[in-house]
Amino acid sequence: MKKRRLHIHNSIVKTQFLCFIFFCLTTITSLCFGNDRIEMPPGVVITLNKASKLVESDKTAEAIDVLKRFKNKHKKVDPTTAKKRGYTHYAIDFTLGNYYLMLSKPKKAVSHFQEAVAKQKNYSDAWINLAKCYYDLEKFDSAAQAFKKGYQTQTQKKAIYLYYSTVCYTSADDFQSAESVFRLLLKNHPKEITLEWKETFVHILRSQQKETIALPYIEELAEKTLGKKQKEWREMLLYQYMSLNMDTKAIAYARWLTKVDTLEGKWWKALSHLYFQKDQYKKGLVSLLVYSFITPLTSQELTLIGDIHLMLGMPDKSVTYYEKLLKDSLDAKIIKKIVNGYIRLYDYEKALSWLNQGLTLKMDSKMSLELLKLKGNLLFEAEKYKDSAKIFQKICKKEKKKGHYLLMLGYAALNSGQLDKAQKAFTKAKKYKKQYREARKALRHLKITRQAMQGMPVKN
Repeated sequence: MKKRRLHIHNSIVKTQFLCFIFFCLTTITSLCFGNDRIEMPPGVVITLNKASKLVESDKTAEAIDVLKRFKNKHKKVDPTTAKKRGYTHYAIDFTLGNYYLMLSKPKKAVSHFQEAVAKQKNYSDAWINLAKCYYDLEKFDSAAQAFKKGYQTQTQKKAIYLYYSTVCYTSADDFQSAESVFRLLLKNHPKEITLEWKETFVHILRSQQKETIALPYIEELAEKTLGKKQKEWREMLLYQYMSLNMDTKAIAYARWLTKVDTLEGKWWKALSHLYFQKDQYKKGLVSLLVYSFITPLTSQELTLIGDIHLMLGMPDKSVTYYEKLLKDSLDAKIIKKIVNGYIRLYDYEKALSWLNQGLTLKMDSKMSLELLKLKGNLLFEAEKYKDSAKIFQKICKKEKKKGHYLLMLGYAALNSGQLDKAQKAFTKAKKYKKQYREARKALRHLKITRQAMQGMPVKN
C-alpha cells in the first residue's frame, strides 16, 4: 500500500475574519477594554461619527480623508499634550485601519492597527484586525502572534482566535509553535474543539513525525467524520497502523473495512499486502482475487497473481494470468514466467512455443541469454538432445562462466550420439574447478561407451 498524506485544507481560508468597525449613528463617547470603560475626547467622538455617516453613504474614501485630516491637524504638537486632546487617539487609528480593510487595502491598514495596539496594548479588536491584515499579506507568523494576542486581551476569550493562531503558524511551517497553541486550546476550550480543528492538529503532529501522538485523533476522525472525508481518514488510519508496525491492528482493521465497505477495492488490496508481508500467501491471494473482481488489474497486479499461484503450486492458474498479460504485447520477462509455468505442467510444446516467440523479441543480452538457457534445458528435458546441444553450444559462446553449460552440452551431445562433440565439451568443462569431478566422471563414462561400441573389453 502506498504511503499517503492527507492534505488538510486550512479552515482559515474558508472563514471570514471579523472586522470590528464602528457604524454608530449616535454619538460614541467611550470604549471598553476588559472591565474598564474609557471615555473618549469630544473631538474624537465627533470625528468618528462624521466618518461613520460618510461610510454609510458609501463614501469610505472621504471618511478616511476626514480621519487623516483630524489626525494630522496638530502634527507638531507635543505628544503628551496631543494625547490629552485626543488628536492621535487609538480609536482614530483603529477606525482608519478598518476603513482600509473595507477597501481591501490590508497593506495600508497594517500601520494604523499597529499604532492602535501601541497606544492601547489591550485593544483586542485591533489585535484581531491586525492579524487579519497580516494573513491577507501572507505574513503568517505575525498573523499567528497577533491572533494569540487578540485572544489573550479578550474579556470573554473565544477559542476561534487560538485556532486561527494555530493555523497561521501551520501556514508558516512553524509546527512546534502551532502545536503549543493548539495544546492551549485543548486545555482552555476542550468542549469547543471541532473535528475540523482536530484534522489540523493531526496535520501539525504528522508534520513533526509525531505519528504515535496523532494516532488517537486519527482513530476518532476515522470513526466520526462522514462521507468521502471519512474514507480518507480510514485510509490514513490503516496506513498509520502499518507504518507503526502495528500488524495485528492493521490486519484486524483492514478485515473490518472489507466488511463494512465491501465494494471498496483499496481495502482488499491493503489486506492482501498485509497478508503477503506476514507470508500468509493463500489469504493474501484470496484478498487480491476479490480485489480483481472490483477493480481492473494493472499489469503488475496480474503478474503478482500469476507469481503467487505458481509459488503455491498452481501453475495451471498462473499461466492463465500470464497469458492475459501477453495478449496485448509480448514481454520477455513474462514469457520467462509462463514458460516456467508450462514446464511445471509438463507441457513442453507450449513452453517451447512461447520461448521461440520470446527469442524473436528485441531485448537486452542478459535476458536473451536467460531465455536461451531456458530453451536448452527445456529441449534436454523433452529429450530433444541434438537441438539442445546446438543451444548449449550457443550459450557457451556467450556465457563467461561456462563450466555448467559445457557439461550440459556434453550430456546433450552424448545422448544424441555425437561422441566427439561430447568429448570436447567434457574436456573443456574439466578445466573448471566446480565441474572438474563431474566432467572427469563423464569422460570415464564416455570412454566406456566408446569401448562398448567398438566391442572392446571394458576395464574398470
